[in-house]
Amino acid sequence: MILYPNAKINIGLSVGAKRADGYHPIDSVFYPVYALHDILEVTQAPDASEPFTLIEKGLKIDCPIEKNLVYQCFRLFHATFPDQIGQVSVTLTKCIPFGAGLGGGSADAAFMAVALNELFRLGLSRSELAALVLSLGADCPFFIYNVPCHATGIGEVLEPIELSLHGKYIVMIKPQ
Repeated sequence: MILYPNAKINIGLSVGAKRADGYHPIDSVFYPVYALHDILEVTQAPDASEPFTLIEKGLKIDCPIEKNLVYQCFRLFHATFPDQIGQVSVTLTKCIPFGAGLGGGSADAAFMAVALNELFRLGLSRSELAALVLSLGADCPFFIYNVPCHATGIGEVLEPIELSLHGKYIVMIKPQ
């Protein structure tokens, strides 16, 4: 299964004071940017020597596998559904710049959840998937729905809105 986890932008981001749990309350509009995406290929690998294998391509991800959100998503699903989640092989081609607030890692995790749900026929609804991936990151649930949303809370309270930037251009500049 090949999926294309896309980026997002924040429109009108307002950030409140840090809460006791380390998160900041926000008020923003999350808008999906479908033209900027990673490539996530997930296949069942019943004969693999490990439960999870990852091949990374594209932009270099400089972190240990334990911190990779795709891996963390697999671990979450494997722990939650131990009798249903089998071995997988994943190829992740990174195109979304990281550390730029575009949600690339969160998108990868959310799309991994969608892939596992389909590959292993778990039958989870979007709201169930969103609740599961919230533990991986505050904006992960957005990518389960992947439509323009008014976001509050820490980014997990989502209200779909009618908004189109069709015909508009987005210029992104990410210095070193």
